[in-house]
Amino acid sequence: MGLERRDGWWLWIGGPVAPGADATTIWTLVLVRRSAADDPLLIAHELEHVAQWRRHGVPGFVVRYLRAYLRWRLRGYPHWSAYRRIPLEIEAEWTARRRCGVGTGVAADALDGLPHGATAPVAERLDDPRAAPVAASAAPLDLVPPPA
Repeated sequence: MGLERRDGWWLWIGGPVAPGADATTIWTLVLVRRSAADDPLLIAHELEHVAQWRRHGVPGFVVRYLRAYLRWRLRGYPHWSAYRRIPLEIEAEWTARRRCGVGTGVAADALDGLPHGATAPVAERLDDPRAAPVAASAAPLDLVPPPA
């Protein structure tokens, strides 16, 4: 399929993607593995990253992303556990799931009417040593109970 211009962003199906990932977003360029190109949740997640890049700018996004990742790595978390605790990743995943109607039970509905990025306090609680520990293998959205 190759490189396609979309509404305010670019999609490159089959472009170079970070090892172990299905997609990578750099500014307004979303790179997706061919095998994952039809996943609406993944595309919604990556589009939230496009919005984050725009909101924070290149330096702001890179600093926030790497600072959070390195903070968890320096605390001894393995790569994927540190990655899952990056606030920008948590926000992108929560926003994507809401947009795609995944996990829209009580926990997600409680965010209705709040400003964009309202999931940030959850990410901040992950930094709080007094907070209940999160299993190393738990994805950020494992914190949201499944719909009843």
